[in-house]
Amino acid sequence: MPIRPSLSTRDRRHRLSAVVLAGALAAGVATAPPAMADPSGSSSGSLGSSGSISGSGAVSGSVSVVDDLVAAAKQQVYNITDSEFVRTPLAHSILRRIDTAPVVILGAQLQEDCSAPQVLTDRLHAAAELLAEHPENPVIVTGGQTREDCPSEAAAMKDALTDMGVGNEIILEEEAGNTLQNVKYTAEMIRERGGTAIVVTSDPHYLRALKNYRDAGLRAFGYVGGRG
Repeated sequence: MPIRPSLSTRDRRHRLSAVVLAGALAAGVATAPPAMADPSGSSSGSLGSSGSISGSGAVSGSVSVVDDLVAAAKQQVYNITDSEFVRTPLAHSILRRIDTAPVVILGAQLQEDCSAPQVLTDRLHAAAELLAEHPENPVIVTGGQTREDCPSEAAAMKDALTDMGVGNEIILEEEAGNTLQNVKYTAEMIRERGGTAIVVTSDPHYLRALKNYRDAGLRAFGYVGGRG
């Protein structure tokens, strides 16, 4: 009768599988051309914005079925990349392959005494842990002055990261007041650095944040710290 592997053995196999899968996905991300934002909010690839396939000998007419298939395929890929099983090794693999890819840390409103709330502290600790292995990648901290008499969320995050010993280049975005504005004000910074970013936020917020970044035509992948 075969002996069932111990839980620890299964765990090691799962981690190895995740690392291998993450490496393959990261290789695809590193070589893929940057996407472009579509005015409707979805990212566009090789399909023309008019709704017909472009190029010589192009086929005119409706491509809604093709669009649906492409959208479904993308969602299946994102279901894998965003899973707890894959997202952490994928973030490391991408940063190792693309040293210009920024780590974007999303802010949260400071407390009345201007200290960071727990949800933001958790994000910062997660980011510091990630950045410790990737000292060449830039960091974008995004969040405006959302409480009177306090510094911007971005300034507070920069100070906290410096105190944690993070030596990466830190870029401040100090206008955003919500997640959509985080995307709006950091999108061009990400595009200037190749169009790929690791977005650090919390669970379950990362799902909405990643969708917003992807809708802007950016290749965004998550790294999660805490809940909120």
